[in-house]
Amino acid sequence: MSRFKAVVFDLDDTLFPGRQYAVSGFRAAGNYLKRIFGVDLHADLIQAYEAGHGDGSVEYVLRRRFKDVEPLLLNRLEGIVRCHMPVLELYPDARTALALLGTHGFMAGIMADGPAHVQRNKISALNLKPLVNSMVMADDLGGREYWKPAPDPFHILALQLEIEVHEMVYVGDDPTLDFLGPRRLGMGTIRIRRNDGLHARVEALPSEAAPHVTIPALDHLFTALDSMEQTILSKPEMAQINP
Repeated sequence: MSRFKAVVFDLDDTLFPGRQYAVSGFRAAGNYLKRIFGVDLHADLIQAYEAGHGDGSVEYVLRRRFKDVEPLLLNRLEGIVRCHMPVLELYPDARTALALLGTHGFMAGIMADGPAHVQRNKISALNLKPLVNSMVMADDLGGREYWKPAPDPFHILALQLEIEVHEMVYVGDDPTLDFLGPRRLGMGTIRIRRNDGLHARVEALPSEAAPHVTIPALDHLFTALDSMEQTILSKPEMAQINP
């Protein structure tokens, strides 16, 4: 019988494509600009994002297109991106994995950091609440100091699930943030390294910050869980499960 009783997931690029959120936000900002000023900058915003401007894409596009940019307008657009209700869709393998966890004897949870209202909007758009047993937004605990790698959100999840913290596995995509906290708590860790993920080309950090197992998709989740205890006992460094 497995020592693990729950699988806890990150959100972006783990359960859904993170790019979807950016595209949805820039569509909302573009619609506002078109409605108020009659200019269509949606494609420009997406292009800037794809070129690597990230959260600064709105400012970058506006300053390229207009001579003067009022700070009030910039703040308004950035607020629209942050606060809009996104249009998102789970990865098909994520929907399947969440549906099957219970039949394999595992509870499901979500632990996400970042601004709490943003994460709640994502969870609502993805209709995740019926699919999991517990959710914790790290930001709700008191702000950035409780974001990864802080241990507090995982302790709260364990309390909500009525298990020990070391009986959980955390599944995430970012090797620079996702696994240090869980590993310090004795949790299992699985990295999902999707080809389209923002952190797909980031190599795992050494030692305690590295995931125990890496998989290319959640189709391999149960194989990873089956091998997790042996991996932890014999190979604390990262293991690779190939398709």
